[in-house]
Amino acid sequence: HTHKPLMNIGHHLPPAKTKSNNRDCHKQQYRKIPQNTKRMKDGDGGTRPARKTSTLTVVLVGIVIIQAFILSHNSVKQASMLFSDHGSSFFEQVASAAASGSRLIDPPAVTNSSASASSSSSFTYIPATTERFFMEHGMDDGINLNATPALACTVLKHQTGSKEVHDQLDRFLVELKEYNRLSDKFTATYPNLLETMRTGAGLDGATSQSDICKTLRIHPDGLDGIFSKGALSTSPTGQIEPIIPPLRHPMYCTDENPVNFISSLDYLVHDFEAICNAIKPQSRLVLVDMGASLQFYLDQKSPALFLVETFKQFGFHFDHIYAHEITPTDPKNVFSRVPEELMAAYHWINVAVSSDENSKMNPWKVLKEKYNEDDIVIVKLDIDTPAVEMPLANQLLNDVQLQKIVDHFYFEHHVTMQEMLKYWKTKVLGTVMDSLTLFHEMRERGVASHSWV
Repeated sequence: HTHKPLMNIGHHLPPAKTKSNNRDCHKQQYRKIPQNTKRMKDGDGGTRPARKTSTLTVVLVGIVIIQAFILSHNSVKQASMLFSDHGSSFFEQVASAAASGSRLIDPPAVTNSSASASSSSSFTYIPATTERFFMEHGMDDGINLNATPALACTVLKHQTGSKEVHDQLDRFLVELKEYNRLSDKFTATYPNLLETMRTGAGLDGATSQSDICKTLRIHPDGLDGIFSKGALSTSPTGQIEPIIPPLRHPMYCTDENPVNFISSLDYLVHDFEAICNAIKPQSRLVLVDMGASLQFYLDQKSPALFLVETFKQFGFHFDHIYAHEITPTDPKNVFSRVPEELMAAYHWINVAVSSDENSKMNPWKVLKEKYNEDDIVIVKLDIDTPAVEMPLANQLLNDVQLQKIVDHFYFEHHVTMQEMLKYWKTKVLGTVMDSLTLFHEMRERGVASHSWV
């Protein structure tokens, strides 16, 4: 697997080495092995001198003993560190972690709770039950999401599919509403998480990263206290919403006035506790926005800015926002709509992105050259041009290095979905089933991918 690895050290960082620690490292004493002088029976009943122990044997035995001593010593030393660092302040732990390049604290084990995967080698993507249903039955008669065009809402409208999946989808909508209610009223205990992690300012000396991240729970039991088992998918960055048609809010299919949900982002589920647990002191929070026009949303907030504000609400402030937009726009009009607190981070790039992997206008090239897997990287792709979008999406799908760098990928995949053709018209490529497969495979390769609006 290729996702960005999370923290690899214990719940407490080791203290800095001191002379007192070194004094504990006693040298092992070895006695010289005496020459064997016993007499041994010969085969004919006589006696013969016993063979002397060879120099090579002595050396090999000595190496084995030394290795055993080192392993034993390191185990004692690590245990000592584990229990002795309670006296270190969080600020000292941050400084130590920054110097060593290690993460602040181990993530929780991978379960169905608010947790993140432990490493790229051990991570297995677990899709929600509803997502699995569409991956397994999306081409069945009566559903046929591979049609051109396909009707994406038949299962949500209970026109096809089993009662079991209908009940799961209905329950998910109820739980999603509660998730949004709790999210809307959430206030962060630590308004700037990355700054807190970098400096330790305002923290009690005994506070751990895990304790800080738990304050991001909107329910005492985390997301498990809101969603039923199997309702969410489990990704490297925690739990996320299932990928299901219509590739946007499910209420677009079921509400009496679907237009109320055509641009709603309330179907997205973020596990901010897990994202927090992935932070290192040197981490940077980066947003790459491909298709950053603000003019289209004159009467409402840009979805990308809504995403930025959602992260901010939970204490995540972007260090850099790269906004790519092909439509020529007066910078004065752009920055009049950018919140003041984002001015230092906002980079307006008013030229087209390129799908040429060697072009400096290919955002993937910049990410690979300037950022790494320790950073928290968010990417949004929505440029309404499938001929450029799909090569970019496929580059992420097939690039191991990129998959380690990109944490969340938001993509409005324009496909032949009957319910959206009146808006997308001819700017489509592929089927609804193609889209579900793309997102699902990205998630399997470690990128928490989301459909966009």
